[in-house]
Amino acid sequence: MGKTKGGVTIKTINGKTYYYFQWYQDGKKRSKSISLEEYEKIINDRKNVDMDFNFARFESLSVLYGASLKSSLSFLKDWEKRDCYAEIEKYISSSPNGKVLVLYGLRRTGKTSLMFQSILSHLDEINKSAYLLCNTQTKMSDINLILNGLSEKGFKYVYIDEITLADDFISSSQFLSDIYGLKMKIVLSGTDSLGFAIASKENLYDRSLLIHTTYIPFKEFSRVLKINDIDKYIEYGGTLVSEGIDYHSNEYPTFYNEKTTMEYVDTAISRNIQKSLENYDDGSKFMRLRNLTESNELVGIINRIVQDNNHRFIASIINRSFKSNDFGSLKDLLRKQKKHDALRTILDTIDEKEIYKTIQDKLDISATSIDQESADELYEYLKMLDVVDTIDVINLENRTKIESVVFTQPGLRYAQAKELLETLIYQPSLLNVPRVYLDAIFSTLLNDVKGRILEEVVILNEKRMRRSNVFKASFLIGEIDMCIDEKDGVSLYEIKHSIETDDMQTRHLVDESKVGLLSSAFGEIKSRNVLYRGPNQVKSGINYINVEDYLKS
Repeated sequence: MGKTKGGVTIKTINGKTYYYFQWYQDGKKRSKSISLEEYEKIINDRKNVDMDFNFARFESLSVLYGASLKSSLSFLKDWEKRDCYAEIEKYISSSPNGKVLVLYGLRRTGKTSLMFQSILSHLDEINKSAYLLCNTQTKMSDINLILNGLSEKGFKYVYIDEITLADDFISSSQFLSDIYGLKMKIVLSGTDSLGFAIASKENLYDRSLLIHTTYIPFKEFSRVLKINDIDKYIEYGGTLVSEGIDYHSNEYPTFYNEKTTMEYVDTAISRNIQKSLENYDDGSKFMRLRNLTESNELVGIINRIVQDNNHRFIASIINRSFKSNDFGSLKDLLRKQKKHDALRTILDTIDEKEIYKTIQDKLDISATSIDQESADELYEYLKMLDVVDTIDVINLENRTKIESVVFTQPGLRYAQAKELLETLIYQPSLLNVPRVYLDAIFSTLLNDVKGRILEEVVILNEKRMRRSNVFKASFLIGEIDMCIDEKDGVSLYEIKHSIETDDMQTRHLVDESKVGLLSSAFGEIKSRNVLYRGPNQVKSGINYINVEDYLKS
C-alpha cells in the first residue's frame, strides 16, 4: 500500500488495485472508495498545490483545495444539515470583517460535516476554498505560513479542522482574526471545545463568532436522523449516531451501553478538559486541579463526577419509587398494572422493605466521594463544554431556589442509569427473590428513569429553544414538573412517560393549595397541561398534549 499527499491511498487486494480517499472526523480516520480518474485528479492537483505553495514541507497537516477537495464531498450530498448551518452560511456570505467562525462541541455532533456542507454549497468558489486538517504535530506557525500562501493566491474561504490539536492554539490564535480574518473567511473546528471556550475569552475575545454543536434538541434529532421517537432520543440522544442509523459510519451508537458511554466520557469530555488546561498558560491556571493533573488523577475524577451525578439520579428514583409515603408503594403500583397479573399471588409473600434495604446498602457501597471544591471547579468546565446545564427548582412554600444539574445529552444519562439499575436489581444478595418480581421491579424503575429524563429533556428544551423563564415547582408533598412564567401569568405542566391518561397525572394541577401558591407568586394560571406520549385531547379542562408534537412545535 502506498500513501500519497492529499488524503488518497492505494490498496492491492488479490492482484486488483483499489483507490481510497481518507480523512479524519471526530478524531477517527474515515475512508471512501474513489475511481482511478478521481485518484489521478487528486494527485495532480496536490502536485500543483505543493509546487505553488510549497506545502510538501508541512508534515503536521493536510491541505485540500480545488478538485481534490470537491471529490471528497460527494458522500454528503444527501445528508441533512443541522439547524446552526444557517449561521455558517450567513458568516460565509458576508464580507471579511476581522472575525473567525468557531464550530465547537463534543465528538459526533457534526462539526466536520458542517464544514464540508458549507464548502459543498459554494462549489462555484471551490478553487478559492481550502480545507486544512491538523494533527498533534501541528504548529500555529505552520498554519500562519500556509494561510499567508493561500492569501497571496487570492483564496477566500479557509476551513481549519482539529486546530485545537496545535499545542500553542490558545496562546497564539489571535493572528487568525487580526491578520487573515480581514482578508478571507476562516472557519475553525476541533474536538477540544474547551480550548475554544477559553480562547474566546482570551486571545479571540471579540474576534470570533461561536457556534456550539453539543446540544441537539429532539426536533433537530428527529429531522436530521429521521427518527420521530422520544424513547430513541432518551436512549441515544446527544450525538448524530443512533440505533440502526448509518449516519457517519457503521459503528455502535455512542450511548449503546455503559462501556461505549464511558469511552465517550473519557475521550470526548475528560481528556478534552485535561488537554485544554495543560495547554492553557502551560497549566499555570489550574488552581486546585494542578495537583490532580500532575498525579494523573484528573481524567479519572472527571469520569467519577459524571458517574456520581447519575448515581444520585438513580438513588432519588429508587427512594421515591420504593418509599414515596410508605413502604409498599412500588408493590401497590405493580399490583395495579395489568401486565403484572402473574405477580398477584407472589406480591404478598415478598418483604419489600428488606429488598429496598438491600438495594440501598448496595447504593451506599457504590457511591463515590469527591472533594467538593474540586468538583465545583470541574462542573464549571463541564458547563463550558455544554455537557451539563441546570434547572431551577423553586420551593413555593419557603420561597427557596436550588439548581438541579442535568445532562444536555440524554443518552449519556440513560446508558449509565440503566447499567447501574441492572447492577442493583440483579445482585447476588437478591437471588432468593423470584426473577419475575425482579424483572417487574427493573422494568418499572427503568420506566421511571425514562420519565425523569423526559422531564429534563422538556424543561431544557423550553429553556434553550424557547428561552422561557421555566422552573420546577416543589412543595412539601409533591411537585409540578414544569411551570412557565409568561409575565402575565403562569402555565403548568406535568410531564409523563405514559401513553394513557390517568387521574394521578393531574392531581397536583388541580390541588388548589399548590395552585394558589403559584398564582399568588406569578399571577393568573394560564393553562394546565399534561405532556405525555398519547394523542392530543382535552379532559376536564386539562390539555393532554403529545410530547413529541410539543417538542417539535
